[in-house]
Amino acid sequence: MDDKARFWSFDVSALMILVGETEESQYRTMERSLPECISPYPIVGLQGYLRSYEWLLQHSNMSYFSPYGVKKADMCNMRLANAIAKQGLLDDGLVTVLKIDQESTKRTKRSKTYLLLWAIVSWAIFGGILVALCKLPNATWIGMSNCVYYATWSFMVRVIEHYRVRPTEFSEANVSKPSNPDAIYMMGRQTGCFVLEGSRLDVKKWSECGLHYTGTKAGDGDWSKRIAKLWQRFTRVGSLLLLLFIFTTIPNGTTVDQIIFIVYNILGQANVLLGQRLNSVCLLDSLKKETQIPVDTRTHTYAYLLRRYPASTEGQEDWVGASGLLPETETWRRWRRRVVDDQKTDPKKLYDIVNDEIEAEKQPVPVPQPTGN
Repeated sequence: MDDKARFWSFDVSALMILVGETEESQYRTMERSLPECISPYPIVGLQGYLRSYEWLLQHSNMSYFSPYGVKKADMCNMRLANAIAKQGLLDDGLVTVLKIDQESTKRTKRSKTYLLLWAIVSWAIFGGILVALCKLPNATWIGMSNCVYYATWSFMVRVIEHYRVRPTEFSEANVSKPSNPDAIYMMGRQTGCFVLEGSRLDVKKWSECGLHYTGTKAGDGDWSKRIAKLWQRFTRVGSLLLLLFIFTTIPNGTTVDQIIFIVYNILGQANVLLGQRLNSVCLLDSLKKETQIPVDTRTHTYAYLLRRYPASTEGQEDWVGASGLLPETETWRRWRRRVVDDQKTDPKKLYDIVNDEIEAEKQPVPVPQPTGN
């Protein structure tokens, strides 16, 4: 049958392009830089852009505790939470301490250069795809149009979100004693621990500032809210139209069209994975690594925190009990005091010593027998 006379079909097998929505959703919360947004690679999980922006109100599944503020809270900074996960900062066997550094220009410039180079490489690869579609004999307008439309829409959506989805502003006036030292820590599955230190203002900015869509806050004017709603509807309607176009055309393209389109989407998924890595490296480069030490047991992790933030320090009297860091037993209570006073003895050995002392105290005291005259 002649190609021009064949019937067009709507084939759900085109859903193969929708793999990776979870990864794309995480990437959207990582405050993508402009070089990341101008990549021609397609956004992954296009159907995720049909949903409302209520996901901006979500926080990560990580929680932290502040020894200074004696409080526990959820990590609202999704970019930091994703960076911690991607770089394995809560992996077992490591305690990592990072400090908020205002003088990290050299490190951040290096990582931003990597992002820019990747954007340039991605455009070169995309240009090769377009050349292939022009040169291959069996390629049709279907493959070309889908790649071009998808690249254009991905470019537009990422740039829109770059300027519209921003971190919540944090006022210094709302922080008491903003220049005082502060710290938060997060425990890993077993022995891992991540610590972030800095001033009270900096720590709050890094832990409590979530994302919001510009123009939708309670204090914004009616005109700003209308503009925000317009951009959100534009994103959702445009994504829907592109999906319908892809579902209708790709199943009716030639084998070359479909193969090129699949390769193009695979590159998009690779772009998301690599982009997450580079984004997390860029963020962590803006922090100063104070220390990263190996730990053998959770007891060693407890000891490190207690020695770095001793509970006897003014303003920190109750943080150990409030955090539930240690089990409520006599052995742990004595060990908690002893491990701060004795900085040289191995924490695990010190626990065994304390435990042996308590066991010895429980032994019945022998009653002296009366001696005959």
